[in-house]
Amino acid sequence: MKCAYALEPHQIQGLDTVKIFPVVQWLVKKAMETRESLSNHLNAIAALRYKKSFPVSAAELKMKQTAQNVPKLFQNPPRKFKKVCDPEKPLLPHQQVIATLMEYGQSASDIIDDPSLQV
Repeated sequence: MKCAYALEPHQIQGLDTVKIFPVVQWLVKKAMETRESLSNHLNAIAALRYKKSFPVSAAELKMKQTAQNVPKLFQNPPRKFKKVCDPEKPLLPHQQVIATLMEYGQSASDIIDDPSLQV
C-alpha cells in the first residue's frame, strides 16, 4: 500500500504501540482521502446523469444568472464617515438627512441649495 512506515510482524504481535501508531495514523488518513475522492467522483457522475435526464432551459439559465447578479446590483454604498451623535443635543430632521448623506460621500452643497438648511 506504499506506507511510509516499515512495520514488522513481531511489532504487531508484541503490541509495540510506538511503532504501530504512525502506521494507524497514515492508514486512517489514506482511508479518509479515498472516501472523499470516491464521494466527489460519485457526485460528479450523479450530476452528469441528472443533467442528461433533465436538461436546463434557456429561461432557467437566464433566471439563475440574474439571481446571481442581484447581490452585486444592490450592494450597500461604502461608508466614508461615521456620525457621532450627542444625546443631549439631537440633530433636527433635515440635519440628520444631510449628515447621513455626507456619511456616504455626498456633499451638502450638492444635496440642498437652500443655505438655511445646510449644517
